[in-house]
Amino acid sequence: MGAGRDDGLVAALAAPDGLSRCFDTAGIEGPPDAWERLSAQLDRNGDAACFVLHRDGHVLSLRVGDHGAVVQELRDDPRLTTLPGFLDAHPSARILRYRAERRCTLCVDGPGHGPAIAKVFPTAEAERVHQLAVALEDAATRGAFGFRVATALGWDPVHRAQWQGLVPGRAALPLLLSAGGPRLAFRMGQANGTLAASRIEGLTYLGADEQIARSRRYARRLGALVPSLDRHVLDLLDVLAERHVRWPGGRAVPIHGSPHAHQWLVDGDRLGLVDFDRAAMGHAELDVATFIAEIDYEDRDTPREAISAAYRAGYESEAGALDGALLH
Repeated sequence: MGAGRDDGLVAALAAPDGLSRCFDTAGIEGPPDAWERLSAQLDRNGDAACFVLHRDGHVLSLRVGDHGAVVQELRDDPRLTTLPGFLDAHPSARILRYRAERRCTLCVDGPGHGPAIAKVFPTAEAERVHQLAVALEDAATRGAFGFRVATALGWDPVHRAQWQGLVPGRAALPLLLSAGGPRLAFRMGQANGTLAASRIEGLTYLGADEQIARSRRYARRLGALVPSLDRHVLDLLDVLAERHVRWPGGRAVPIHGSPHAHQWLVDGDRLGLVDFDRAAMGHAELDVATFIAEIDYEDRDTPREAISAAYRAGYESEAGALDGALLH
């Protein structure tokens, strides 16, 4: 890395005592390994790293930037302004995932139901997500999918929260990375293909232009954090944009938008798929490419190429041949 200002921040965080120093600066009690890290991400401007920490039911957001380390309670999130009221209304809620200023996902007793998932948003997006969940549940009831989806339980306009049931099963990733991984990958790809072959009303369109624009937003954040990478990442995105123009792909079909391996559940001989917030009409290649790209980042000794090939083969067995150039 270069010697840019923010490259120093990255180097400081990577040091053996990097987080310990940040904890001391922010006044967080206990060593880093005493806290569970729920997530780590760049903030909206890309000039700081944000860690979400959990310990004994207490959740903190630690922001590390040029001016040191600052700790913030979830209740002080400047955009999730309805979150404090939601937590007060559901004191037993357990936070599963928190993305600063974007979304907080919790496990809590649902309205008139058993344990459920609630997602709190900064805007009225909860209603759109609920309507999508209803459409998915209807399609699943008709037998359109080769996977289970969450039951739509409603949405709360006061707290901007969407409610849904728990999908049965356990995380598929450990099984996927085992000796039988390719066989499971084929089943998962086949199940994903049933989504492309289904009919779901009301989905927005997600094409190459939208995807490139999203990638450029992430590129700007990365460039702000690590200036020495900025030009390389932007050059890469220019190449990708040009290739998307050259290979526009075929017709739009229903896609999940982000069906990576962490979104899948296994329950005996049945599969479950969660987190449809980015579901849209788009190119089937995006779903398969997302799965393959995530598998490439698994650093365990697994047959990644065989798993990726099996997923694609399963998908094509249900939804038809993919455009190899666009997928690449």
